Amino acid sequence: MANRKWHVTVGITLYLIVATLLPKLNAFDFEAKADLGWLLIAFMTTVFGAEFPDLDQVYKKFFSHRDMLTHSAIVPIFLTVLSFYSEDQVLKPLIAFFLLGVGSHLILDILPTYKRKKNGHLDLSSMAYTVGWSIKGVRVASLTQDLNGTYLAHYPFKIKIKGYRALNSTSSKIFFVANGLICLVLASWLLHSFLSV
Repeated sequence: MANRKWHVTVGITLYLIVATLLPKLNAFDFEAKADLGWLLIAFMTTVFGAEFPDLDQVYKKFFSHRDMLTHSAIVPIFLTVLSFYSEDQVLKPLIAFFLLGVGSHLILDILPTYKRKKNGHLDLSSMAYTVGWSIKGVRVASLTQDLNGTYLAHYPFKIKIKGYRALNSTSSKIFFVANGLICLVLASWLLHSFLSV
């Protein structure tokens, strides 16, 4: 349940790590203008990926927040398959960077958000709560009560299954981490297949 700034910040951090590793793998020399332009597009793609799952908030008429269609690996898997049918080799690394952003977003969604004070400064007691929650997990009753609501992975199109519209807190946590890891694995696979050409 990280906020937008966390999603973008972690997405950018992953981008910088991967972009730093590319020259070490002799993928880019960073001297050609085409490489710098490509890396700028990859940067924007990563940021878009980090915000992509929250598009469900734009289309609230059709989706609940953290809907299983937008907060899963369904779209990333489709894009990965599409990239292997495309003759354009640049599509693979761009989709890989998009998947880095999506994967980081999904994994961050297992964390509760922290609050800011009215003056804009971080509420340190709330940050301590986030760190404590991350360490203790969802086993503590007081923490699980806070996870009821938008934290949960919601069924698509606001349908109900067995009277519920969402997975429980433990299942939601597993769902987000599993789908986030799928995205990160697909991203590394796409980059590997691009670099081995």
